[in-house]
Amino acid sequence: MVDDWNKIIIKFYNVVPFLIVVVVLSLTIGFSAFQNNLLVSDIGGVVRKRADIRITNIYSSSNSNGGVSYWEDYNVHDISSSIELPNSNSSITYSVVVTNI
Repeated sequence: MVDDWNKIIIKFYNVVPFLIVVVVLSLTIGFSAFQNNLLVSDIGGVVRKRADIRITNIYSSSNSNGGVSYWEDYNVHDISSSIELPNSNSSITYSVVVTNI
C-alpha cells in the first residue's frame, strides 16, 4: 500500500512542472494576442525656464508615424502641450525659440 502511494506521489511531482509550464505559456500567448493596440495619449510635459530668458515661440517642427500634436501653449513660467503617439515608433519634434532678456 505504501509503495502505491509512493508511485502516485512520484507521478504527481512529474506532472506538476509540466502543467505549470503549459499554464504560463498559455497565459503568455493569450496576453500577446490581446495586446495588439498600443496607444499613448494625454501626455503632458512642463519645462521651467530661468529668470533671465524668455520663451518667445514653440511649434511642432515634425511628426512621424502617426504622432499628432493637438496644441502647444507657453507663458512666462512653463510650456505645455497635448500629443498622441498611437504607435511604438511615433514621434513629435518641437522647436522652441528662447530669447535672452
